[in-house]
Amino acid sequence: FEKAVGAVRAAEGVGGGDLIAAGRTIPPSEAIALMTGKTADFRHIVALGPSGLRQFLVEAERRHEPIIAGISRTDGSTGLVCHHEYAVKGFNAQTNMVTLRNPHARGVWHGSQLNQNGLFEMPLNEFYNHYHNITALRDQ
Repeated sequence: FEKAVGAVRAAEGVGGGDLIAAGRTIPPSEAIALMTGKTADFRHIVALGPSGLRQFLVEAERRHEPIIAGISRTDGSTGLVCHHEYAVKGFNAQTNMVTLRNPHARGVWHGSQLNQNGLFEMPLNEFYNHYHNITALRDQ
């Protein structure tokens, strides 16, 4: 999807005409809206706070809607990729574990016991500490 959007935007001169740079210009909420035809809800994780983030995940999981989480910066010691979006594949409210997938099958959190083709999990508190934004479809 990023490459498809990049091709269109690069042809328009966005990102200096570079496909990858142009593809990175699409906000997560716009990407989900383009893919699904529905309105998406983008939130800064720090603004939600730990309990608000948990509630956001519980509600999005209940609706079985796609969720994207983004990282703006990382110190390199986590295994996570800076300036990158990850798919949130699930949230277990009983164990407070978030299951994520890097679509590039690399860049997984070093603390995870699971690492299958970019699929990994991390505790909610670590997710809160490392990710910066989260996007899910709005409850229509």
